[in-house]
Amino acid sequence: MRKIIIYVLALLLILCIITGIASVLIYKSTMSSKGKLIYGIGLGVYSDAGCTTKITLIDWGNITPSSTNTKQVYIKNENTTNFTLALTEQNWIPVNISTYLTLTWDYTNQTMKPNDVLAITFILEVSNNIIYNNPQITDFSFDIVITAVQV
Repeated sequence: MRKIIIYVLALLLILCIITGIASVLIYKSTMSSKGKLIYGIGLGVYSDAGCTTKITLIDWGNITPSSTNTKQVYIKNENTTNFTLALTEQNWIPVNISTYLTLTWDYTNQTMKPNDVLAITFILEVSNNIIYNNPQITDFSFDIVITAVQV
């Protein structure tokens, strides 16, 4: 009887150790995030293909390290001239977060004529290194700047 109790206690101890190790290996961090949209005169950014709901903010929601997150928007040429688009980011908060995040889009430099509407997908990639180097970051924000370049 005594041997059975010792075996059960040893088994429980082993399970506790394995559970502790697994919880360290499965550590997952989430951050809430927002990207304010800034765009010039003659550009409209919308949440729908019909261009009825203008947006000025992309809410990335909760994101995790090593993830790729996408958001689709619709950009309309509300100008009377043709242009292409350029993308930049600015005002990262906290400042060092840009080291761990990469923002791109699927826009392929096509010319937009007046009243053209393009579906554009923004892609936000999150580095896994953010866990190890900045575990205290729980939220961030930055400005997404879309510029029309006349052609």
